[in-house]
Amino acid sequence: TMLHCQQTVPEEYKDWDFHRRLSWQVEHTLPRYVAWIADWLALIDRTPDVNFLVTTYEEFAADNRGFVERLLKFFRVPYEPSWISIPNYRVGHNNVFHVADKSTRDEMGDALYRQASGMIPEPLLRRFGWPDDSQPVAKAG
Repeated sequence: TMLHCQQTVPEEYKDWDFHRRLSWQVEHTLPRYVAWIADWLALIDRTPDVNFLVTTYEEFAADNRGFVERLLKFFRVPYEPSWISIPNYRVGHNNVFHVADKSTRDEMGDALYRQASGMIPEPLLRRFGWPDDSQPVAKAG
């Protein structure tokens, strides 16, 4: 599957609120991204003689500097550790979903979050160790 980076959105998209835009993106764009990732992983599995580097956001979030160093080493880019400058920010707090004391699930709304999570096939969840968040959250009490 080829990932088409150019996205054509409806004419009225610019007038929609954030949640409606996000819903449209989940429905129309996310399936292509998931298929693209799945296809790359299938290629990796079919070609064990080729060296691929698969990374995750979680790895980046856990150690920004180590992540960049890992990329540079993989691609055999000579560098000095002092050349790596990582902005001083908290990962996860500089995106459209960051709202104080709200999770991504809370910001998206449970139904849309479950819809998006349900688009990730079980083999990808297993491969990356991600939870299946497509089910409703049990209410306490």
